[in-house]
Amino acid sequence: VYDDSARINFSDLRVDSICLNLDNILFKNDTLFFDISERHFIEKSGFKLHNLTANGYVMSSQAMLENVRIRDEYSDVQMGFFSLNFDDIKSFKYFIEQVRMDALFSDAGYVSFQSLVYFAPVLRSVNTSLAPNGVVTGTVANLKSDSLYIGTLDKGVEALLKFRMTGLPLIDETIIYCDINELRGNSVSTNRLLEELFGKSAHAFRPYILSLGSINAKGKFTGLYNDFVATGRMRTGIGLLGVDALFTNSIEKGTTFKGRFSGLDFNVGALLKSPLLDKTSFDVSLEGGLADGMLNTK
Repeated sequence: VYDDSARINFSDLRVDSICLNLDNILFKNDTLFFDISERHFIEKSGFKLHNLTANGYVMSSQAMLENVRIRDEYSDVQMGFFSLNFDDIKSFKYFIEQVRMDALFSDAGYVSFQSLVYFAPVLRSVNTSLAPNGVVTGTVANLKSDSLYIGTLDKGVEALLKFRMTGLPLIDETIIYCDINELRGNSVSTNRLLEELFGKSAHAFRPYILSLGSINAKGKFTGLYNDFVATGRMRTGIGLLGVDALFTNSIEKGTTFKGRFSGLDFNVGALLKSPLLDKTSFDVSLEGGLADGMLNTK
């Protein structure tokens, strides 16, 4: 159970301890130009903005920040630009559905999942930071990107994504449509990331993930973060794997899966640490689960 008071409520924002320094203020026609040299505040959820710097302007239907740097306790986000687009000031009453955002992320910065806890408390146990690069657009309730790079800070796992998310900020009700155009990484970093994201339920996969060596994959992810269909092909250091399966994760049942799994010239012996087995090809339907660190199939 997560403390909902620690979630930022866009419909009921309240900030305290505000500090805002504006320089180079200029009115021109219907536009206000300014530079932000310092801004920090504490939102009632507990989120603390340590500093914000940017060059910006505000007009009747748009607020734009350029050369943006945002720092909190966990993240250092850098953007070429961030804009809010709206019909009029009344749109902010329905910010989640009516105010469109456009952001150009730079991988010179990074986003920690600990910062995202204030938007999705379910992420509280995840300590990973990722570096994003690309444009994200849409309202909070309907975000998308046609091409977004994300990578771990050590570059051990990198991905190029096309995605759409509908339902935020309610993470448990958010549907994710994601094309993984490219995913590459090494088995050590991949295993570390999976254990950060999925906790104990991923521990049983550790010896299998570590045996894969280098990983290069393409595929699709559709569904909720804890109830989704994954399809794709993955080239590894020990052969080619394919998957088309439903995965679910819950506190009561752990992680379960059901679907088709295939391999081409896949070294099962290396995967299972068995000298009696060698490379093989297969196409099988499997159903099983992970519970208490054990992998069960049928």
